Amino acid sequence: MLKSKLVYKLIVAIVFFTCIVSNGFGQNNLMKFSSLKGNFNFELVDEVILSSEIDFQPVSMNNVDFNSEIIVMSTTRPATLSIYDRASGKQISVIDKKGYGPFEFQNITYIKLVDDLIFINCSTNGLIGIDLTGNGVRQINYPSQSTSHFDIDNNHELLVVYNNSSVNKYFVTILNFDAEVINDEIGLGTDNDIWLQTFMHAGGIVLDNPNIIHAQKDELKIHLFNIDTGKEISYSYNNDRYRKYSLNKSRDQVQNDPMLMINYVMDRSIISAVYQLSKGYVIELDHRIRDGDNYSELMILNSEFEHIDSIILPTDFQKSVGEFSLNNNMDEIVYFNADKASGEYKVSIFKLLQN
Repeated sequence: MLKSKLVYKLIVAIVFFTCIVSNGFGQNNLMKFSSLKGNFNFELVDEVILSSEIDFQPVSMNNVDFNSEIIVMSTTRPATLSIYDRASGKQISVIDKKGYGPFEFQNITYIKLVDDLIFINCSTNGLIGIDLTGNGVRQINYPSQSTSHFDIDNNHELLVVYNNSSVNKYFVTILNFDAEVINDEIGLGTDNDIWLQTFMHAGGIVLDNPNIIHAQKDELKIHLFNIDTGKEISYSYNNDRYRKYSLNKSRDQVQNDPMLMINYVMDRSIISAVYQLSKGYVIELDHRIRDGDNYSELMILNSEFEHIDSIILPTDFQKSVGEFSLNNNMDEIVYFNADKASGEYKVSIFKLLQN
């Protein structure tokens, strides 16, 4: 039994490492993709080479966000924010506030650029809001060790987070900026196989007050929760390309047969992100094919959450642009690519245009 558990842990670690490095590194030419029905184009509008003129060597980049003027990048080693001019790629400033005091952080698990504030999730200090010069503005202390996604309303009054470390069957929490919990019983997950939460939850979340739009990785659905009424509506979608793999086994069974977990992680479709557009939403669906070529699909939804079109992004697309903690600004979506051989850091920004 001990040997099988060690084998299980080793294989899961290999799977995680493979998922991280399999995006690949490469060069990017002008790219344009048409939707299946011909109603939309997804095309490259900005390709920014980030130029670091400040003495700072980013390692393990884990998030990037942007607007029309700047690009913000966070790294895990050291836990640092770096701000770049979008037009030129020139580094404007580096924000390094390592520590345990107010507005200080030791690690960064997710960032969000809202107007002229950068919000940072730190596993020990909760949510930290700083301005573009690094001055602390807002801070919410909440259990955030496993928060992988969050969103904030434009008035900086409400925060909605995924909490994958929850010990019960709910995993979405709403808080105000006084750290008061508004609701922590949203997003029905699993209360039987808690150990699978990392693989099942946090497929994407959007706060469009009074609505929360969220999705789980292991289902092809969008959930619309109204904060004012407390009611939730779910929208299910039919997609012939969607790959479902059910892991109807106990933890002990999986530990004795680690191939079950490999198939579950590597041979299925998952929702990796949900984006809000000016006139609807996009579900980013990653199709993982264990014995074939992985590819991504952008499922385009209208404002009524109807699936109206899709854009297929082939394997070569991901190899070229990379894929790290994607964010969006209006109808633009950002991808980050780190070329380890040349030391070049590149941001590719695509725009979804309706024909």
